[in-house]
Amino acid sequence: MLKRGYKFRLYSTSEQEILFGQYAGVCRLVYNLGLEQRRDWWRLFKANTGHSISYASQCRELTLLRAELEWVAAVSIIPQQQALRDLDKAFGDFFGGRADYPTPRKRGVNDSFRFSGRDCQWRKLNNKWAVVTLPKIGEVKFRLTRGIPGTIKTVTLIADALGWHVVFSTEFEHAAEQNFKPAVGIDRGVVHTVALSDGRFMDMPRERLNVLDRRARKQARKLAKCKHGSNRRTVAKALLAQTNRTRKKARVWRPCLRGGSKFAPFTPALVEINGCTPGLERPRSPFGRTPGVIMPPPVAWAGGSGCRRRRSG
Repeated sequence: MLKRGYKFRLYSTSEQEILFGQYAGVCRLVYNLGLEQRRDWWRLFKANTGHSISYASQCRELTLLRAELEWVAAVSIIPQQQALRDLDKAFGDFFGGRADYPTPRKRGVNDSFRFSGRDCQWRKLNNKWAVVTLPKIGEVKFRLTRGIPGTIKTVTLIADALGWHVVFSTEFEHAAEQNFKPAVGIDRGVVHTVALSDGRFMDMPRERLNVLDRRARKQARKLAKCKHGSNRRTVAKALLAQTNRTRKKARVWRPCLRGGSKFAPFTPALVEINGCTPGLERPRSPFGRTPGVIMPPPVAWAGGSGCRRRRSG
């Protein structure tokens, strides 16, 4: 089984965006309350009940909380339970030595909430548009840029600098063909972004990054000429902030660092990534500080401590 996510831009109404903010805020509250309970009150809970705090016990207390607070009950219980599930997984990763101790979620950083796939249905309007039905929110329109194959497992709504997006996490059967091509080594350099063991080099699209830099400088000059407190200054400041967002530039350099379409002309049977120290130049390498790693096919992403590895085949 192969798992894959498909992200689309949402075109919601102003009322729906208010609901999105309310859902994200309540889910952050539930997550942070659950974290505080596990961090500060686990001894008292175990002394009174004889059991440790678990996902099931916190779900039962969530039901009591929803009965007391109407504004919490106004939000669907599904994303609140998903937040508690994320918290339970975070503690499992911490005690398993795979992650640091969980930290509270913050507004503006963790603006997201998730539904299970069986509770959300989507339908196609035409070749460019589709709608997804969310519990207690209704139908939300999104730009359909590609198909959504497989079985939808979860539906996540995320807010970033470019607005609200919906992510469909799917699962489908995939049989990788055996690759008999030779192995290739990859090393991240300074002059060239990526150097291959066969003598080839890959560079980031500097032209597009330079376009964004020139646009930001032009908008900054325009902002400096605007009067403080005016509507023109508010609009100019918002445009400059949108251009300077890291996510916008990341759309340019991230596919190059991770391979992207440049890996399409050749698909070696074995990829070896040499260790490197991040932070020598910007943008930061996604490979992280890791020793040389040998990875066989099939195509997939595998995460480790501070590294991302690409397996091709």
